[in-house]
Amino acid sequence: MTTSEHTPGPWAIDDYGAIRADMPNDDGCVEVAHRIYSPLGLDYGNVRTRPMTLIEAQANARLIAAAPDLLEAIEGMIEWFVEADEYADYEELETVKVARKAIAKAKGAA
Repeated sequence: MTTSEHTPGPWAIDDYGAIRADMPNDDGCVEVAHRIYSPLGLDYGNVRTRPMTLIEAQANARLIAAAPDLLEAIEGMIEWFVEADEYADYEELETVKVARKAIAKAKGAA
């Protein structure tokens, strides 16, 4: 696994919907992202968001909060699955290609 530029996990959702990472600072955590929920959508001048239900916003927040754990897991699986077996050509499997593409996307290389 390689070093990442993102805020280290684990990330969690606080009571206000913000995605936070346990990092040393005054209140013991760093806000990584904030969940914006609006049943009517929001208007930021030239950018409009579509209406979103609270259930959808919470699901999005959970997915974002799980991102560091998912990245670490997929990197570990690729390392174990592909790089540990010198006799098989796993690189040609579509699943491995998709996994490598997802890792690159998460790290800004895609």
